[in-house]
Amino acid sequence: MPVGAPNIENAKIFINWMMSPEQAAAASNFSGYDNGITGSDPFMDEALKTDPAVVVPADKVALISPSPNCGQEARDLYTEVFTSWQSEQ
Repeated sequence: MPVGAPNIENAKIFINWMMSPEQAAAASNFSGYDNGITGSDPFMDEALKTDPAVVVPADKVALISPSPNCGQEARDLYTEVFTSWQSEQ
């Protein structure tokens, strides 16, 4: 939540609600994306749970590798661009 955001307590209630297994599954079923919420599988559409484009099959997990982080120069440039854009709004 952004610093100074109004209704912090309501935001926490909403986040906790969205992170409940039933709601996370409903969001996944709507969007077609998996989620990281433990216990949501029983509430997800079977077609989504068995889609290899959504849930990586066990025999393919070894092929996954994380993307490297951007370097400090790229992060600094991003911050500069975002800050200048934000100040023009």
